[in-house]
Formats: sequence, C-alpha cells, structure tokens
Amino acid sequence: MTLRRQLAISLLALLALIGLNLAIVRWGSSARAECVEQLRRTVERKTLVAMLRRDIEDRLRQARLLSEIEMDGSELSEMAQEASVIRLVNEILVEALESRASD
Repeated sequence: MTLRRQLAISLLALLALIGLNLAIVRWGSSARAECVEQLRRTVERKTLVAMLRRDIEDRLRQARLLSEIEMDGSELSEMAQEASVIRLVNEILVEALESRASD
C-alpha cells in the first residue's frame, strides 16, 4: 500500500469520524433541549402545585376560623349598641375639647 493511499484512507477515516462526531453532537443537543424543556415544565407544575397547596391551606384555616366564630343575633346587636355608645362618647369628648370645656 502506497503512502498516498494510506493518507487517503486516513483522511476518509478522519472525515467519517468528524461526521459521526457532528451527528452525535446534534443528537445530544436535541436530547438536551428536550430534557431542559421537560425540566422547565416540571418546575412550573411543582410551583403551581405548591401555590395551590398554600391556597387550599389558607382556605382551610379560614374555614376553621369561621366555624369557631359562634355569635348569635343578640350578641351582634349588643356589640353594635356598644359601638354606637362609644362613638357617641367620642363625639361628646371631641366637642368638649373643641369648645375648651373644663369639666
């Protein structure tokens, strides 16, 4: 086998290896892109699940608090009357301060 023939075979083998390398790089790149996309979707779903879980826990806490509140109509009316009395006393005090009353 001549030197020229050996060089030609070596060159062809080298070109074949470069082509194979490019094919593997392209395949790896597409596989990596698919994995990254799948990872992104997984992170989005986990974030959504975490937000939903927090929302459900908050709503459960609110429901528990609402169930603990036990007031009937008479208690509410007493609270409303107390609030109106306090408001009246505050108005009287403000008027007294504005008129500079001593007693």
